[in-house]
Parts: sequence; structure tokens; C-alpha cells
Amino acid sequence: MGYGLLLRVTHTGLAAESVHVSDVRDGIDLLGGAFGFRKSGPIYVPTPAKGGVALLVYSGDVAVSFESGGIRKFIQGGYLTAEFVAGDDFKFLLPSILDEGILLTETPTSINFTGSGVTATAVGDAVTVDIPGGSAADHSALSNLGWAVAGHTGTADELAGFDGAGAATTYSRTVTGDVGGTFPGPLTVSDLTITGEVQGSVLYFNGTNWTQLPPGTAGNVLQTNGAASNPTWVAPSGGVTDHTALSNLGWAVSGHTGTAGSLAAFTAAGAASLVPGSVHGDILYFNGTDWLRLAPGALGELLQTQGVGAAPQWAAVAGTGDVTAAANLTDNALIRGDGGGKGVQDSGILISDADVMTFPSGGSIAVDTITEATGGNGVVVNGVRNYGKSATNPVAPPPADGDTYYNTALRMQMTYDGFRSKWLSVEAETIQFGRDGNVAVNQYFRAINGRVMSPTLGYYAERSGTLVSMTYTRTDSDASTFDFVANGVSMGSSVATSATAGRSITLNGDFNFGDILAVVNSGANPMSNVIAKFRVRWRV
Repeated sequence: MGYGLLLRVTHTGLAAESVHVSDVRDGIDLLGGAFGFRKSGPIYVPTPAKGGVALLVYSGDVAVSFESGGIRKFIQGGYLTAEFVAGDDFKFLLPSILDEGILLTETPTSINFTGSGVTATAVGDAVTVDIPGGSAADHSALSNLGWAVAGHTGTADELAGFDGAGAATTYSRTVTGDVGGTFPGPLTVSDLTITGEVQGSVLYFNGTNWTQLPPGTAGNVLQTNGAASNPTWVAPSGGVTDHTALSNLGWAVSGHTGTAGSLAAFTAAGAASLVPGSVHGDILYFNGTDWLRLAPGALGELLQTQGVGAAPQWAAVAGTGDVTAAANLTDNALIRGDGGGKGVQDSGILISDADVMTFPSGGSIAVDTITEATGGNGVVVNGVRNYGKSATNPVAPPPADGDTYYNTALRMQMTYDGFRSKWLSVEAETIQFGRDGNVAVNQYFRAINGRVMSPTLGYYAERSGTLVSMTYTRTDSDASTFDFVANGVSMGSSVATSATAGRSITLNGDFNFGDILAVVNSGANPMSNVIAKFRVRWRV
């Protein structure tokens, strides 16, 4: 690179276009030629997508621009970065021109390392370092292990390792103690003295060695004799003396016979006792001290708990719970009495497991009054919820399209308009307007009495409401717009038209009680001979 000191300016990508440096005309052209004194125009630093770099000869206007001019301002703004670049002929001057933290780079040619066999070669921007393997001297530490360097031989049957101080040492492969043998094995456990074992032997530790206990007599059990003692086989305890407690029950020990119809139990003290007089249907319960007999109750009674600390009792059925019906009844069908027979029959009315009632085709329900079970939830019929009466719009449960309620403040039936997401009156009012002749741009239409409307002259809103629709006819088809205003301000609902007739049923313009409602031609062309009307519905 023979141009001396160069300034490499890089586009950061912050700007979407090339950066225009208007006070610089020095640089290198696309073919690599320097044009340090070109005066044909300013420098453009291309975007990253187009290279992103301009290389400028650091002299004249480039130096001024970098220090205090255009380049400096673009660097401060984050649009450019800059670094000095020097060729081989200029590199010896580098220490004297480092300035302001700007990176200064040069192209390396070669790097040399000292040391036996170590070399480094640079090709372009890549540097390859070649470090050969160690020499025979690297094996000198093996002498501590008694090994010969050549061939790495050592003493037979020894292991190489390091002692507690980190020095190399050797260890014997022969192990002694509880385990004996030579690595890598096999090894033996030296303190197990097991001889004469047979099927059923049990292994135990006698304090010195593990040994085996031969099987005992059939039926014996293994008994521990405590610490420092060996286990033994013993006959199980028990015998005919265990039956003596049966005498408390009136039982004869021989043959274990007892009193007919009696029940054996034990008292709180543990003594055996009798529960005499047992009959078919008795139930045994505990009274806190003894087990007692509860005689059968009356036919149809149920066993009823009296809670903790009280005895159970028989009680009459309270009339709740499921009742097992005839197997031929339809699942989920509502049943009805059959009149004089006092039986039950299927009906066509179904009640699902989720308590949803379904009527058959042609079925109906006749009621005088329907009262909601939970206040505020309303009554739902065919998917439409009726919230009852209220002076304010219901909000819970959230209303859906078609839900209704009666507003006591407006004295009107209200319905929820899901399209406009608001409660509006069922009642609607139609307001007519038009013009026999032309209505110029930005001119008001006339009311039904022929008078021209204005911000203060029009239809007085008797309640707050919403504009919902309009229809019209006219004799021209020029592009224009019906704009509905309240007190001269647009309601945000207008109808653009290029036809001689039409309608809009999706208007949604709110106004308030006392507003003056009117219509203006806000389009680009006049309208001729208009006959039109708009409809409003009331809201709280």
C-alpha cells in the first residue's frame, strides 16, 4: 500500500442511505487508484450492503474534515467510524501520528518466534505458527520412577504415581489386609471364613469374621440375642396357656366352645367380655369404653351418625338423594305421574347431566312468573339473557348480542348490540332531510320543513343516542359524502356515495342529550334533489 497514511471511513448502518461527506474530495477510486486532489465532487460512504467503506488519503480537506468537519460530525452522530491505515513504506512513522483513540492498523508480513523448531509465517491476514513436539529431554522426570527413558521401561509389578508432595514415585501392586491379591486382580476378601454352608444357611458376623449359621429345625424362628451375641434358631413361644383368657368369655378351653348367640369383645381395660343377646341385624359400635350392640331400627330407617363423642342411631329418611327408578325409563328424561295409577312415565322433556332442559318439537312451557335464582345473573331463554329491570346497563355476566333488560330511567326496553358493543333501545326514531335543488360542498341539507340546518338549527336530541343507519335517493351520481354532525362537529359516521340511491346500516355515531343533529355535504361535489332519512336509537 504505497499511499502513505490513509483514513478508512466505515458506514455503521444507522443511516438507510449512503453518507454524504460534502467537505471531502480525496479518496481512492473503484480501481484502487488514488485521487487525492480530485475536485469533481464530494465523497459518498456507501451502505454496508454496497461495501460500506471509503478509503481517503489523509491530507488536505480529509484531515480538516476528520478533525473538525463533516467526518467528525458523522462519527459523533454514530453514522460513521474511522481508522488510520498505513502501508509498509509508512509504518515507521506510526508512533508519532497515533491520535484520539482511532485504531491504526498495518498489514503484517511475517512473525518470527525464537526457540528450537518454532516458526510462524503470515499469509495475508492469517498467521500460521508451527510448534513441533517435545524431545527426549521431556522424559527426564521418568527417572524418578526408576524407568529407563528409552522404551519407557520400569520395574516389574510396580505402579507409577505421585506422593503427597507431588513427587513421582512407585507403589507395589500387591495389597494386604481385609482384601488380598495383586492388581489388576482378581482379589480375595481375607476375613470371610465360610465353610460347611448348605441350602438355608444364614450369613452373620461373629465379631471377627463373617460366618454361616446352618438351618434350624423346621418351624423355628431366628432370634437375636442382642449386641455382641450371635443369633440363634428358637422354637416359637406360645401354647395352651394362651387360652386362659377365653374363660372370661364363658368359653371352654378344650374345643374353644362358647355361649350360643354371644359376641366376644374386650373392654377398655383389655379384659374379655360378652355382648349378649345378639339378634339378626345387630350392629356393633364403640361407646368410648366398650363395644356395644345397636339393635335393628324400624323398617326403612337409615343409620345416622351423631358426630364425634356420640353414639350412632337409626333415623328416618330425610327425603334427599337419588332414587332408583324402573330400568325402562329413558336416560335424562323428566318423569311424570300417570294419574290414578300413581306410577311414573317418561316425558319428552330431557334434563342433561349439566342441568340443561330440552323440550321436544312442539313442546312449550306456560308460566306466570320467572324469577332468577341468583340476583344479577338474569334468565336465559333460547340463548338470550334477560337481566330484568335496572336504571343502568348490566355488565355482569358480560352481555352478548341480543340480550335484553328494561331501563327504568329511560322507561324503555333495551337490547345489547354486539356489533356496536353497547346497549341501545329497541325503540328507534327516524329523522328526514333533503333538498329540492343542489346542495353545494360543505353546505347543510334542509330539514323536513324546508329550512336549512346549521350547527345551531336542526333536530334537538331528546336523549343521548347513537346514529345506526340511513337511506337516500338523488338525481346525480357525483362522488360525494353525507356527514352527520352534532353541534356542527362530525359524529365520526359518514356515508360516501357515487350512486343515485343507497343505504348504510353500520353507522355508529354517538351524540348526547341536547345536541343539535344535522347533515352536511362534506364530499368533493354538489348533490342534487336529495330525499333521505337517518335512524337513531337511544342509550343511557
